[in-house]
Amino acid sequence: MQELLRNCSVIERLAGEIYQQLAAAATDPGRISETFTRLAQDERDHARLIDLALGVPAENLDVVTRIAWLKVDEALQKVRRLHREVGSRSLSEEEALRLAVRMEQDFIKVHLDNALHFFDRRTAVLFEDLARSDEAHLASLRECLEWWHRQRR
Repeated sequence: MQELLRNCSVIERLAGEIYQQLAAAATDPGRISETFTRLAQDERDHARLIDLALGVPAENLDVVTRIAWLKVDEALQKVRRLHREVGSRSLSEEEALRLAVRMEQDFIKVHLDNALHFFDRRTAVLFEDLARSDEAHLASLRECLEWWHRQRR
């Protein structure tokens, strides 16, 4: 189970790097860049919280099914592809915002799934909290995307 948590931490760190790259590439140094920078920090904070969960005794970290493993592995592969994509090509602000929305939607699903499968209540609550944070990220990104569209009219 420690490996599952380590993979979750890697996902959060890569997400932080993606957001940092998107912030640096934003042509608007204001709202969009600031949003991505804030989300990058949040993702790094998420990784640190998951790293703290690694301190929970291994016997308390059993997971109900292998579904959690599959979902985390799928998320890890997807975030690695996104990380490569963001690093290898230039995205418009709209593309960057839409990519971030999809990423957060995926994270919500994975975090809620993990919250359901961990026996250890503290670890389950951690993933519930991460899902709530991702929902706030999603709302921020959607607001930013709406703002971006209004600016283009």
